[in-house]
Formats: sequence, structure tokens, C-alpha cells
Amino acid sequence: MEINNIDLFIADKENYLLTLDGITRNNIPKDKLIVINGGNSPQEIYFAHRKGWTVENDKVNKEELNCFRKSGASFLILDKHKISNTLDYYPLIYSDDNFKVYEMKDEQPPGAL
Repeated sequence: MEINNIDLFIADKENYLLTLDGITRNNIPKDKLIVINGGNSPQEIYFAHRKGWTVENDKVNKEELNCFRKSGASFLILDKHKISNTLDYYPLIYSDDNFKVYEMKDEQPPGAL
């Protein structure tokens, strides 16, 4: 039986995905749901060791993300290799060369503390 090595190993250009475990371990509680711009592949969810949703880059907007937040998502992870957006409607809690992590908090009404 021949085994295809592509299925067993991560491509060198994607080695940065291996850092997701440490990022989530240090910034996101284990029981919290995440959203990550991983497209149709759940690969990033697996590397993050969290449950949640992977989305296409066009879903990384306030309206779409609010739907995920209402469904229980607490954190958004943006893969900088796939998108360069900076969001101003969620607090940024972590950033490095590869990822940004935002806490998907409820919006505060104007004047709220």
C-alpha cells in the first residue's frame, strides 16, 4: 500500500500554523468558541485545539461576525497570511507576525462604562 506524504505532513510554508496551539492556550479559554479565517478547511480549528467556525475572508465583517458572536463565538483569530484587515469593533488581545486575536465582546452602547 502506498501512502501519500502530502496527507501526513504540513507544508513548510504552513509551519506557522503550529503556533496556533500556544496562542490559543495563552489567550483563549478552552471552553470558548472561536471563528478563524481558514476558508473551507477546518485545519486551523484543529491546530488551535478549539471548537468553532472557519470562514472565508469575505465573512470577516461586522455583520457576519455578529451572527457568529450571537451563536456563541467569543474570539476571532485572523490569519495574517490570508487577510490583512484590522478590525476596530473588537478589542485586539494578541498579535504576532502570523495571527491577530480579537475578543468578540458585545458592543457597548455610547456612554456605557
